[in-house]
Amino acid sequence: MFERLTIRTDICVEPENNIVYNNPNDPEGMYNILDLAECLYNGGEVESSILLEISNRLAAYEDIGKSPEEIISTIEDYKDVSQQYANFVHEMQPLKEAKAEGRLVVLPCKVGAKIYVTINYPVYFDEIEETVITGVAQFLNNDGTISNQINTSLGVCFLWDRDFNNEVFLTREEAEKALKERENNDR
Repeated sequence: MFERLTIRTDICVEPENNIVYNNPNDPEGMYNILDLAECLYNGGEVESSILLEISNRLAAYEDIGKSPEEIISTIEDYKDVSQQYANFVHEMQPLKEAKAEGRLVVLPCKVGAKIYVTINYPVYFDEIEETVITGVAQFLNNDGTISNQINTSLGVCFLWDRDFNNEVFLTREEAEKALKERENNDR
């Protein structure tokens, strides 16, 4: 952070003196901008550099194109977003660890979702059956792989790794397309 040029004070009688500047030539004094201009007029080199720095900083501030209130609001918004991000990262840490350990599975849908089925083991349906997911289970196979099972209101269980987008679909349109393809292949 840069060193302040200004000092806000309420010890001066005149309102134009509420903002004063340090002058290295007079460390005990407080100079308002008019005092600096007068010193400059009388040949003060230090005062010239102070006024130039004031001008440069004002121009840099104006280049931003925002009022002090807008800048403060932006900072507050940033603090809020930054805190939300920190919370998100903290909440995601267990998921990151589970993924690294092979314990994280992303479900294709949730319990209560409608799905469309074109097969009922061991027989293919000639039409599409709409059903609702009633449960989701995960189990470890003898070979160490994980299978993900979906239970349905039809009383039939499906393995989403094997059956989704093959016999079980998230939309009726996908199921209809698969049935047509199956019919064309059977001919």
